[in-house]
Amino acid sequence: MHTRTGVLAFILIGAFQWSSHGSARADVFTPPDDIRFRRVDILSEGVRLAGEVFGARRAAAAWGSDTISGWPHTAPGAFIGETRAPVQREDRTRNVVKPLLKNDRPAYNTDRRPRPEARSRDLSPRIGFAPEGARVAMKIHDIETFLVNIGGQNRVLVRVLTDEHIHGTGEAYCVGPDEATVQAIRYFKEWLIGQDPFRIEYLWRLLYNGSRYPGGSVLTAAISGIELALWDLKGKALHVPVYQLLGGRCRDAVRIYTGAGTVDQAKQAVDRGFTAIKMGPQPAGGDRMPWGKVLAEAARTMESMRKALGDEIDIALDPHAKIFESARAVELAEAVRPYRPLFLEEAVRPENVKAMARVRRKTTVPIATGEQLYTKYQFHDVMAGEAADILQPDLCIVGGLREAKKIAAEAEANCLTLAPHNPLGPVATAACVHFAASTPNFVILEYVDPGQSGPLREMVLEPMKRKGGYLEIPDTPGLGIELDLNAIQNYPPRPWRRGPVFEVDGNIGFI
Repeated sequence: MHTRTGVLAFILIGAFQWSSHGSARADVFTPPDDIRFRRVDILSEGVRLAGEVFGARRAAAAWGSDTISGWPHTAPGAFIGETRAPVQREDRTRNVVKPLLKNDRPAYNTDRRPRPEARSRDLSPRIGFAPEGARVAMKIHDIETFLVNIGGQNRVLVRVLTDEHIHGTGEAYCVGPDEATVQAIRYFKEWLIGQDPFRIEYLWRLLYNGSRYPGGSVLTAAISGIELALWDLKGKALHVPVYQLLGGRCRDAVRIYTGAGTVDQAKQAVDRGFTAIKMGPQPAGGDRMPWGKVLAEAARTMESMRKALGDEIDIALDPHAKIFESARAVELAEAVRPYRPLFLEEAVRPENVKAMARVRRKTTVPIATGEQLYTKYQFHDVMAGEAADILQPDLCIVGGLREAKKIAAEAEANCLTLAPHNPLGPVATAACVHFAASTPNFVILEYVDPGQSGPLREMVLEPMKRKGGYLEIPDTPGLGIELDLNAIQNYPPRPWRRGPVFEVDGNIGFI
C-alpha cells in the first residue's frame, strides 16, 4: 500500500514539475508552441522518479506496465510488448490538453493490472485498438457458392473464406431461379474481398444500402446467406457458439414441429416424440372445388386430426397464402376454430397488410405470417397494422440473423411471438437454433428432418441433434455445422420451377 502511494506521489510530482515549464499557473497547462506534448511523457517522468526510490522493475509493475524500456503503459487493445501514446486533443475553449476518449473511456489504461487481452498475442482476429501496424485484422479472402439438388429444388449454400484460414457457412433461400441468387452472391463478393468479417452490421449495410433499391427476394436471399456465414465465421474465430454473440441462451432446448398431411403421418410424428405438427387445411384439389365444399372438408379434416391426437398435441394450419379475399379467410378460420389450431399461417396474401389485419380482427384464431417478407421494414408494417399474432421470418431471406433479432425486439415490444419459417435443411436449421436459443419471444420452429441418408443428411458432417420434439442447443463454436464438400459433389444442381395452379375456369391461382 505504501509502495503504491509513493509511486503515485512521485508520478504527480513529475507531472507537476514537467507541466510547470509551460505555465505559471498550476491549474491551467499551456504547452509551448514548439512542443507536441503527449501524456506518456508525464507518466514516464513520474515512473522514472519512482524507480529511483523503489527500483525500476518494481515501480513499473506497480503501475501496470509490461515493459521497462521507455516506461510505456498498455493502451486499450495493445498486446504485451506493444506501446501506444494516446492521441491528444486540445480544448481550445480552456486551453487544456485532454486525453482522446474511446467509447467514453480514457485512451490510456487506468487499470493498474495488465489488461486480460494483453496476455496473449494469438487472438484471431485481434480485437480492440492497438498501435498503427500492430493490429492486423482478419480479411475476407473469397466467397464460395454451392448449388445442391435435393431431388426437386436446389439448395444455395455459401462459404466465406478468410486469409487466416477460418471460414463460415450459410444458406440463401432458393427463391428461384437459384442461379440468380448465386450470381447476386458473386456480385457482392467483389464488394467484400479485403473487408473485416467481424463488422457484420457494417457489411450488411454495405450490401443492402449500397444496392440503393429496396431488395427483393433474390437480393435479400443473397445477403442473408452471406450474413449467416459471417456469424458462423465470427463464432469460430472467437471459439464461442453464435448464440453467445447474440445475448446468450434464454432456453435449454428449441421446440420444433414437423409437417403431416394425414392422420397416420401425424400419429407417426407423435410416436417420434414431436409435440406439434402442421398441415394444410384445404383438401387436395381445393383450388378447383366450390368454396363451401372446401370449408366443410377443412372442418372435417381438422376435427379428425384433433380426435386422433388429443389435446396434448398442437396443430398448426397453413393455407399457404392461396386465399385472396379476407372474408373467405375469416370463414376458414371460423370453420377450424373449435379445434383450437396453434396458428393459421398466411391466411391471405402478404402483399396487403390491411387485408390481413381485417382477418385478425374478426377471428380469435392466432394469425401467423412472414415467410414472404423481407427485412425489418416489411415486418414493421405488419406490426404497425396489427395484422398478425405470430411472426415467421425466414433467416435465409429476411436479411439474416441480426435482421431477425431486430424484428424479434420490435415484436417483443408489441407482445408478439415468433415461429421462424424453416423449410430448407440442416444449415438453415442450425442458424435458426441459435436465433431461437437467444430470443425470449420465440415459440416454435419449423423442422425438416434430414433423415439418415440422402442430400439433406449428407450435405453436412453432422446436423443438429433432435431429442423428441426439441432440438439440442450446441456448444460448439460458430453455428455448429460444417459442409461435407465431397458429398455435395454427388448432388449437382438441376433446373426446376414452381408449377402454376389453375382454377376450374383456367385462371391462374396462387401457389
